[in-house]
Amino acid sequence: VKNQFEYDPNGNHIRDKTCKKLGSYRLLPDSLPVRALVSYPGSGNTWLRDLVEAGTGLTTGDERDWAHRSSQNTHKPGADLLVKSHHMQYLREVEKTDQGREDLQWRMQNVVYFSGGGVLLIRNPYDAIRSSWNHFQEYEGDIDVDVGTPKFQSFAMNEVQKWIDLIVDWVLLSPHLVVVHYEMLKNNQEKEVRKIMKFFGIKQNEDRFMCLENQRFEWWKRTKKVLKKNPYSETVNLKFRELIEIAQKLLKEYHHEPLPIHLYPYHE
Repeated sequence: VKNQFEYDPNGNHIRDKTCKKLGSYRLLPDSLPVRALVSYPGSGNTWLRDLVEAGTGLTTGDERDWAHRSSQNTHKPGADLLVKSHHMQYLREVEKTDQGREDLQWRMQNVVYFSGGGVLLIRNPYDAIRSSWNHFQEYEGDIDVDVGTPKFQSFAMNEVQKWIDLIVDWVLLSPHLVVVHYEMLKNNQEKEVRKIMKFFGIKQNEDRFMCLENQRFEWWKRTKKVLKKNPYSETVNLKFRELIEIAQKLLKEYHHEPLPIHLYPYHE
Protein backbone atom coordinates (compact mmCIF):
# COMPACT_ATOMS: atom_id res chain seq x y z
CA VAL A 1 0.00 0.00 0.00
CA LYS A 2 1.76 3.12 -1.18
CA ASN A 3 0.69 5.47 1.61
CA GLN A 4 2.49 3.33 4.17
CA PHE A 5 5.81 4.75 2.92
CA GLU A 6 7.40 8.14 2.44
CA TYR A 7 8.23 9.42 -1.05
CA ASP A 8 10.13 12.44 -2.32
CA PRO A 9 8.54 14.93 -4.79
CA ASN A 10 9.73 12.80 -7.71
CA GLY A 11 7.94 9.72 -6.39
CA ASN A 12 11.07 7.94 -5.24
CA HIS A 13 10.84 5.87 -2.10
CA ILE A 14 12.64 7.34 0.92
CA ARG A 15 14.45 4.51 2.66
CA ASP A 16 13.43 4.35 6.30
CA LYS A 17 15.79 2.06 8.17
CA THR A 18 13.52 2.10 11.22
CA CYS A 19 10.53 0.79 9.22
CA LYS A 20 8.28 3.27 11.03
CA LYS A 21 5.94 3.47 8.06
CA LEU A 22 5.56 -0.27 7.74
CA GLY A 23 2.05 -1.28 8.78
CA SER A 24 0.12 -4.54 8.62
CA TYR A 25 -3.62 -4.99 8.54
CA ARG A 26 -6.08 -7.57 9.79
CA LEU A 27 -8.87 -8.57 7.43
CA LEU A 28 -12.45 -9.48 8.20
CA PRO A 29 -13.04 -13.09 9.31
CA ASP A 30 -13.38 -15.60 6.46
CA SER A 31 -11.43 -13.35 4.06
CA LEU A 32 -8.56 -15.84 3.73
CA PRO A 33 -8.03 -19.61 3.91
CA VAL A 34 -7.15 -20.76 7.42
CA ARG A 35 -3.41 -21.45 7.25
CA ALA A 36 -0.84 -22.28 9.90
CA LEU A 37 2.68 -21.12 10.63
CA VAL A 38 3.67 -24.28 12.44
CA SER A 39 6.92 -25.02 14.23
CA TYR A 40 8.32 -26.76 17.25
CA PRO A 41 8.74 -24.21 20.13
CA GLY A 42 12.04 -22.33 20.02
CA SER A 43 12.25 -22.45 16.23
CA GLY A 44 11.74 -18.78 15.39
CA ASN A 45 7.96 -18.68 14.88
CA THR A 46 7.61 -15.14 16.27
CA TRP A 47 10.53 -13.94 14.18
CA LEU A 48 9.10 -15.35 10.96
CA ARG A 49 5.67 -13.91 11.81
CA ASP A 50 7.21 -10.43 12.03
CA LEU A 51 9.05 -10.91 8.74
CA VAL A 52 5.93 -12.17 6.95
CA GLU A 53 3.87 -9.25 8.26
CA ALA A 54 6.56 -6.81 7.14
CA GLY A 55 6.72 -8.41 3.70
CA THR A 56 3.00 -8.79 3.06
CA GLY A 57 1.21 -6.07 5.05
CA LEU A 58 -1.14 -8.75 6.44
CA THR A 59 -1.29 -9.79 10.07
CA THR A 60 -0.54 -13.20 11.49
CA GLY A 61 -2.48 -14.59 14.44
CA ASP A 62 -1.80 -16.22 17.78
CA GLU A 63 -2.65 -19.85 18.52
CA ARG A 64 -6.22 -20.79 17.75
CA ASP A 65 -6.78 -21.87 21.38
CA TRP A 66 -5.12 -18.77 22.87
CA ALA A 67 -8.23 -17.61 24.75
CA HIS A 68 -6.99 -17.87 28.33
CA ARG A 69 -6.51 -14.12 28.61
CA SER A 70 -7.62 -10.87 27.00
CA SER A 71 -6.04 -10.39 23.59
CA GLN A 72 -6.73 -8.19 20.60
CA ASN A 73 -5.42 -10.99 18.45
CA THR A 74 -7.81 -13.73 19.56
CA HIS A 75 -8.14 -16.21 16.71
CA LYS A 76 -10.76 -15.39 14.10
CA PRO A 77 -10.70 -17.86 11.21
CA GLY A 78 -9.68 -16.26 7.94
CA ALA A 79 -8.75 -12.86 9.39
CA ASP A 80 -4.98 -13.47 9.39
CA LEU A 81 -2.62 -14.66 6.68
CA LEU A 82 -1.11 -17.28 9.00
CA VAL A 83 -1.94 -18.55 12.48
CA LYS A 84 0.82 -19.56 14.88
CA SER A 85 0.85 -23.21 15.92
CA HIS A 86 3.30 -25.40 17.80
CA HIS A 87 1.13 -28.44 17.03
CA MET A 88 0.53 -28.65 20.78
CA GLN A 89 -2.36 -27.46 22.90
CA TYR A 90 -1.60 -24.04 24.33
CA LEU A 91 -2.13 -25.26 27.90
CA ARG A 92 1.51 -26.39 27.74
CA GLU A 93 2.67 -22.80 27.28
CA VAL A 94 0.31 -21.41 29.92
CA GLU A 95 1.30 -23.78 32.70
CA LYS A 96 4.97 -24.07 31.68
CA THR A 97 4.80 -27.80 32.33
CA ASP A 98 5.33 -30.70 29.98
CA GLN A 99 1.92 -32.08 29.02
CA GLY A 100 3.47 -35.11 27.37
CA ARG A 101 3.13 -36.20 23.77
CA GLU A 102 -0.04 -34.88 22.15
CA ASP A 103 -2.81 -37.34 21.47
CA LEU A 104 -2.75 -38.59 17.87
CA GLN A 105 -6.40 -37.69 17.32
CA TRP A 106 -5.84 -34.10 18.49
CA ARG A 107 -2.80 -33.79 16.23
CA MET A 108 -4.77 -35.00 13.22
CA GLN A 109 -7.60 -32.58 14.02
CA ASN A 110 -5.11 -29.73 14.28
CA VAL A 111 -3.77 -30.35 10.77
CA VAL A 112 -7.27 -30.76 9.37
CA TYR A 113 -8.38 -27.49 10.99
CA PHE A 114 -5.87 -25.59 8.85
CA SER A 115 -7.60 -26.51 5.61
CA GLY A 116 -5.55 -23.95 3.67
CA GLY A 117 -2.27 -25.65 4.59
CA GLY A 118 0.53 -23.42 5.77
CA VAL A 119 4.20 -22.88 6.43
CA LEU A 120 6.27 -25.53 8.21
CA LEU A 121 9.23 -23.88 9.93
CA ILE A 122 11.95 -26.35 10.96
CA ARG A 123 14.94 -25.64 13.19
CA ASN A 124 17.56 -28.23 14.08
CA PRO A 125 16.55 -30.06 17.26
CA TYR A 126 19.85 -29.32 19.01
CA ASP A 127 19.15 -25.60 19.16
CA ALA A 128 15.34 -25.72 19.17
CA ILE A 129 15.10 -28.02 22.18
CA ARG A 130 17.72 -26.04 24.07
CA SER A 131 15.70 -22.87 23.37
CA SER A 132 12.49 -24.58 24.48
CA TRP A 133 14.20 -25.70 27.71
CA ASN A 134 15.24 -22.14 28.49
CA HIS A 135 11.71 -20.90 27.79
CA PHE A 136 10.32 -23.40 30.27
CA GLN A 137 12.80 -22.46 32.99
CA GLU A 138 12.16 -18.70 32.72
CA TYR A 139 15.42 -17.76 34.38
CA GLU A 140 15.94 -14.04 34.90
CA GLY A 141 19.18 -12.81 33.37
CA ASP A 142 20.72 -16.27 33.11
CA ILE A 143 19.99 -18.94 30.55
CA ASP A 144 21.21 -22.50 30.02
CA VAL A 145 20.97 -23.20 33.74
CA ASP A 146 20.96 -26.98 34.25
CA VAL A 147 21.67 -27.63 30.57
CA GLY A 148 23.38 -31.01 30.39
CA THR A 149 21.87 -32.34 33.61
CA PRO A 150 19.89 -35.61 33.76
CA LYS A 151 16.66 -33.57 33.90
CA PHE A 152 17.69 -31.76 30.72
CA GLN A 153 18.52 -35.07 28.98
CA SER A 154 15.11 -36.46 29.88
CA PHE A 155 13.43 -33.30 28.60
CA ALA A 156 15.38 -33.52 25.33
CA MET A 157 14.50 -37.17 24.78
CA ASN A 158 10.79 -36.42 25.23
CA GLU A 159 10.79 -33.23 23.19
CA VAL A 160 12.57 -34.59 20.14
CA GLN A 161 9.66 -36.97 19.68
CA LYS A 162 7.36 -33.95 19.45
CA TRP A 163 9.79 -32.35 16.99
CA ILE A 164 9.49 -35.33 14.64
CA ASP A 165 5.74 -35.78 15.22
CA LEU A 166 5.17 -32.25 13.98
CA ILE A 167 7.22 -32.75 10.82
CA VAL A 168 5.69 -36.13 9.98
CA ASP A 169 2.09 -35.04 10.62
CA TRP A 170 2.31 -31.89 8.51
CA VAL A 171 4.31 -33.31 5.63
CA LEU A 172 2.00 -36.31 5.33
CA LEU A 173 -1.36 -34.60 5.91
CA SER A 174 -1.27 -30.91 5.06
CA PRO A 175 -2.90 -30.21 1.68
CA HIS A 176 -0.75 -27.18 0.77
CA LEU A 177 2.58 -26.81 2.51
CA VAL A 178 5.78 -24.84 2.07
CA VAL A 179 8.83 -25.70 4.19
CA VAL A 180 11.17 -23.04 5.58
CA HIS A 181 14.35 -23.91 7.44
CA TYR A 182 15.43 -21.65 10.30
CA GLU A 183 19.08 -21.93 9.30
CA MET A 184 18.29 -20.76 5.75
CA LEU A 185 16.12 -17.95 7.13
CA LYS A 186 19.10 -16.72 9.14
CA ASN A 187 21.24 -16.71 6.02
CA ASN A 188 18.75 -14.89 3.78
CA GLN A 189 15.49 -13.73 5.33
CA GLU A 190 14.33 -11.88 2.21
CA LYS A 191 14.64 -15.00 0.04
CA GLU A 192 12.57 -17.10 2.44
CA VAL A 193 9.82 -14.48 2.82
CA ARG A 194 9.63 -14.14 -0.96
CA LYS A 195 9.35 -17.93 -1.21
CA ILE A 196 6.37 -17.92 1.15
CA MET A 197 4.64 -15.11 -0.71
CA LYS A 198 5.18 -16.79 -4.08
CA PHE A 199 3.81 -20.07 -2.72
CA PHE A 200 0.57 -18.40 -1.60
CA GLY A 201 0.30 -16.20 -4.69
CA ILE A 202 0.80 -12.90 -2.88
CA LYS A 203 2.04 -9.95 -4.91
CA GLN A 204 5.46 -8.76 -3.74
CA ASN A 205 5.82 -5.10 -2.82
CA GLU A 206 9.40 -3.96 -3.44
CA ASP A 207 9.01 -0.98 -1.09
CA ARG A 208 8.48 -3.41 1.75
CA PHE A 209 11.53 -5.44 0.84
CA MET A 210 13.64 -2.28 0.92
CA CYS A 211 12.76 -2.15 4.59
CA LEU A 212 13.52 -5.83 5.11
CA GLU A 213 17.02 -5.24 3.79
CA ASN A 214 17.80 -3.17 6.88
CA GLN A 215 15.89 -4.94 9.63
CA ARG A 216 16.38 -8.31 11.33
CA PHE A 217 13.23 -8.14 13.52
CA GLU A 218 15.00 -10.06 16.29
CA TRP A 219 13.69 -8.11 19.29
CA TRP A 220 12.36 -11.35 20.78
CA LYS A 221 15.64 -13.23 20.66
CA ARG A 222 17.37 -14.31 23.88
CA THR A 223 21.11 -13.80 24.18
CA LYS A 224 22.50 -17.29 24.57
CA LYS A 225 25.91 -18.50 25.62
CA VAL A 226 28.34 -20.26 23.33
CA LEU A 227 28.58 -23.75 24.73
CA LYS A 228 32.07 -25.24 24.81
CA LYS A 229 30.79 -28.75 24.19
CA ASN A 230 27.76 -30.68 23.05
CA PRO A 231 25.30 -30.60 25.99
CA TYR A 232 23.47 -33.75 24.94
CA SER A 233 24.32 -37.22 26.14
CA GLU A 234 25.41 -39.98 23.75
CA THR A 235 21.99 -41.62 24.01
CA VAL A 236 20.17 -38.37 23.20
CA ASN A 237 22.54 -37.61 20.32
CA LEU A 238 21.89 -41.01 18.81
CA LYS A 239 18.14 -40.40 19.04
CA PHE A 240 18.51 -36.99 17.43
CA ARG A 241 20.47 -38.41 14.51
CA GLU A 242 17.94 -41.19 14.02
CA LEU A 243 15.00 -38.79 13.85
CA ILE A 244 16.86 -36.26 11.71
CA GLU A 245 17.41 -39.05 9.16
CA ILE A 246 13.69 -39.89 9.23
CA ALA A 247 12.76 -36.23 8.70
CA GLN A 248 15.26 -35.88 5.88
CA LYS A 249 13.99 -38.95 4.05
CA LEU A 250 10.38 -37.79 4.39
CA LEU A 251 11.06 -34.27 3.14
CA LYS A 252 12.87 -35.60 0.08
CA GLU A 253 10.18 -38.18 -0.63
CA TYR A 254 7.49 -35.47 -0.64
CA HIS A 255 9.63 -33.07 -2.69
CA HIS A 256 10.20 -30.48 0.01
CA GLU A 257 13.44 -28.62 0.61
CA PRO A 258 15.72 -30.99 2.57
CA LEU A 259 17.17 -30.27 5.98
CA PRO A 260 20.35 -28.15 5.74
CA ILE A 261 22.24 -30.67 7.86
CA HIS A 262 25.57 -29.05 6.97
CA LEU A 263 24.44 -26.10 9.10
CA TYR A 264 23.43 -28.19 12.12
CA PRO A 265 25.65 -28.10 15.23
CA TYR A 266 27.02 -31.35 16.65
CA HIS A 267 25.70 -33.37 13.69
CA GLU A 268 28.39 -35.51 12.09
